[in-house]
Amino acid sequence: MSYWRIRVTLSDDQHSLALFNDALALRPVSLVRLESRGSDVSEMSAEVIVGLHHDEHLGDMLSALHHLSRQVHVSRASPEAVAASVPQPAARS
Repeated sequence: MSYWRIRVTLSDDQHSLALFNDALALRPVSLVRLESRGSDVSEMSAEVIVGLHHDEHLGDMLSALHHLSRQVHVSRASPEAVAASVPQPAARS
C-alpha cells in the first residue's frame, strides 16, 4: 500500500467542507486535520493521509480536490507517519 499526504487550501464554509468530504469518500483516510487560516482570512488548510493499493484512484481523487482548490500539495507519507497519526488508546494505570 502507498501512503500519500495531501494538503489543500479550502474556503472556510460548509459547502467546501462537504465537497472535500465527498472527494475523500470511500478512501482509507488515516488522518484529517483542519486548521483555520485566521479570523481575517476565509480559508482553511486541510491535511489528510490516504492509503491506496497500487495508487488506484489517486488521479481521480486529486482531480476532485483540484476542483476545490488550486493549492493541492501531494507527497509520499511513510508507514511510520501513518502509525503516528492514528490516536493511541490511553494507558491504564
